[in-house]
Amino acid sequence: MNKLLSFSFVTAAIALVACSDNKSSGASSTCSNYAAALQDASSRCSGASRGLPADRLAAESSRIATLCTNALNAPGSGIAVSAVDACAARIRETCREDSACEEIKNARGSLPDGAACGTDGQCSGGDCKKSSSGDTSCGTCVALAAIGAPCGSGMPSCVKGASCASSGAGGASMCVARATNLAEGDTCYDPKVPSSSGQCASGLTCKLGSASAVVKCTKRAGAGEPCSSSLDCTTDLACIGGKCGARLADGAACKTGTECASGACPTTTKTCAAPTYGPAGASCNGQDLRCLRGDCATPGDTATGTCVDPLADGAACTKAGTNSSKGPYCDRYATCEKGTCQLFDPATCK
Repeated sequence: MNKLLSFSFVTAAIALVACSDNKSSGASSTCSNYAAALQDASSRCSGASRGLPADRLAAESSRIATLCTNALNAPGSGIAVSAVDACAARIRETCREDSACEEIKNARGSLPDGAACGTDGQCSGGDCKKSSSGDTSCGTCVALAAIGAPCGSGMPSCVKGASCASSGAGGASMCVARATNLAEGDTCYDPKVPSSSGQCASGLTCKLGSASAVVKCTKRAGAGEPCSSSLDCTTDLACIGGKCGARLADGAACKTGTECASGACPTTTKTCAAPTYGPAGASCNGQDLRCLRGDCATPGDTATGTCVDPLADGAACTKAGTNSSKGPYCDRYATCEKGTCQLFDPATCK
């Protein structure tokens, strides 16, 4: 599939494309800048959108900006425009979410517990709890769980500075303190106390190796320095053969698409190749053969499939259809809300 957003910090894109109550023209610019930052990082760091025609990039950027604007206008939203600007800048620098984006995720709104909501940033308690079995992205404001409180499926999220980790007692989980913005030399992973793991500051990485070894925050590696993944390297480099280096040109032998300047390393050839984007009905493999719109529907476990155009905004849909292996899906960034494909708007939650 041609997924523009392939980073951990955007697996829940709507949660991050929030702005604030401020409806100034500057906020609109912020939303456009945020969308551009995501696309820049996707193209530069993962190759997921390299080669995508300019008109498609523009259309997808507009959809991201619309989600941002919807969140901007959400009742009670408490996320500052300045926080989104800072997050966008950090995404461009690091290609992933870090402490600069924490202000967005941890913002508190003005809606009381029990109020209808669509994003966490609307709620004074900090959590918009949603039903996994419902037919809408709307939820209800609840208070975040304190450190030491139980957490997990169906329970409130943990307060700022904490994460949900197994206590080891019968599989029960509880909120535990989690450090962020760790400095060089600070421990970011301890196998004896996994719940104490933390997030390194910008420019640093938690370079995991043996599961039994303590790991400390270190600077990202430069050209020629050892690495275990491209996340260990500065963002302009990739991890190739265990060392950070410039991404490979088309025709060079490769193992993964992140090693290639064009972003594609087909499994059939294992050589870097520029991706091509086909219309509905074209063959696709999610590597060098990608879909201009929609998704690559693959029958069973086969490696190749056929491009399927997405459902248009406003078209009838089912929740199952948004995750079906054969599609069609709602268009990029849209969700199936009460039987209709929509770019989710928290203001519709009543």
